Amino acid sequence: MYAELDKEISTFLNRPLTGHYPYVWLDAMHLKVREGGRVVNMALVTATGVKEMEKREFLGLDVELSESGEYWMEFLPGLVAQGLGGILLVISEGLRQAITKVLQGVYLVALPGTLRA
Repeated sequence: MYAELDKEISTFLNRPLTGHYPYVWLDAMHLKVREGGRVVNMALVTATGVKEMEKREFLGLDVELSESGEYWMEFLPGLVAQGLGGILLVISEGLRQAITKVLQGVYLVALPGTLRA
């Protein structure tokens, strides 16, 4: 059962991202996860986009030890390779360097941690 679910999740997360996503939210939620018999803090990293004239669409997610700038420099190119484009505005919390390097030419709005999309 888990293998089948993993396959479906992988298919969804690696699907082609077609069309334009003018607005993209990047965020992470920190969770406690049991790993190797102990509890560790992990970051659940998410990307959400809005297509032109449509509702929000979940673009991608990953679980990582931290949401460092280095990590985002690995995560964002994967979304671009899947076809993420047409971005006009990125809403995030302090990812300026990764966003400007990977998603060149977009406007960035950095929100304080208390505001969420």
